[in-house]
Amino acid sequence: MWLFIEATDVWLFRDGRPFDAGSDHRAGSHFPPAPTTIQGAIRAQVLALNSIALAAYRRGKGIPDDVSVQIGNPQGGGPGEMRLRGPFLGQQQADGSVMPYFPCPADVLHVNSSDIKKLVPLFPDENPPFATNWPADNLQPLTFDPQVAGDETPEGSQAWISAKALQAYLAGNISTDSFSPKEVGQAAEMEADLDATRQFGAIHLKRATSLFTSEYRLGIGVDGNRKRPSDGMLYTITYVRPHENVGLLVEVMGLDEAAWGRSGLLSLGGEGRAARYTIITAPAAWPQHQPDGRKLYLASPTYFSHGWQPAAWSTYFANAGNLQSAVVRRHQLIGGWELAANQPKPMQRYVPAGSVYYFDGRLEDPQKPVCDDTEAARIGFGLTFIGR
Repeated sequence: MWLFIEATDVWLFRDGRPFDAGSDHRAGSHFPPAPTTIQGAIRAQVLALNSIALAAYRRGKGIPDDVSVQIGNPQGGGPGEMRLRGPFLGQQQADGSVMPYFPCPADVLHVNSSDIKKLVPLFPDENPPFATNWPADNLQPLTFDPQVAGDETPEGSQAWISAKALQAYLAGNISTDSFSPKEVGQAAEMEADLDATRQFGAIHLKRATSLFTSEYRLGIGVDGNRKRPSDGMLYTITYVRPHENVGLLVEVMGLDEAAWGRSGLLSLGGEGRAARYTIITAPAAWPQHQPDGRKLYLASPTYFSHGWQPAAWSTYFANAGNLQSAVVRRHQLIGGWELAANQPKPMQRYVPAGSVYYFDGRLEDPQKPVCDDTEAARIGFGLTFIGR
């Protein structure tokens, strides 16, 4: 089943940086959250629907067999049949459908940061004008056409790309000439958002500010003994407020869909903030692998045993050949909670969504997540799309 999850207020999804009393003054949020956050909320909702206390589930005592089959048992018996795909950003359309949004591919730069006037695609440089001592054999730098960039310096895009636009990107249809949504006859209500959106042929980009807003709230630590504020304990927390009709989109497999009803409430993220979920039909617009593709796009974060790449790409792609180039964004720190031991899991470095890898061979559908952690692969990490 596909869930569309909307906020009833603000959300808090902590990033991987430590936030201990007195050691730092700012707690950031990462949006959308990691799959570990969503799987925790889904498991908690299954327990709530079956009137099972979290403490009882942690002990693994008296858990009905049907619940153990769905979400596993922390004291043994396997992780259960639950599988996730997501979360992704989603925006509900006028017809009630939900359009998925993905991070702009890291090999697509832009110029003029004020309104993204032009896209500048990167491509491997087979004959670079310099030599390197990179540890990987045959790894080529990426470059761009200076005539496309013009006199301005291109920079990485933090925009979001719709599923339809991502399909066009995967097919290699990237237009560098920009025009606004108004110019292509889109809905009139889009006109107020022209500064946050931009159309490049079939590629439609949205700035993060047109999908969600960050809110900064000030707090102060309290001395419980003296019932007064503690000296030097001012702090700021960053919350996320999705815009109207914007939420999280996630596919959940292996659960009893009938028990969920058509909609309901669940707790999600830090402070157990409320969220409203609705069961929807599968998105009509969903990217598809391109035949004979040589480029791999990460649609969700993934874990690789060798940092930015797996021990062997042949584990996932038999005919990929050699890695030619890569555009990998800064690592994302992701942890979790060990329910049985009732303690946090060690933080791991994950390759973030939007990263792109080029190969000199042909990629075929791997039929599984591209992730070296099998447990993480079950809950939404390592989703990829193959492009040209």
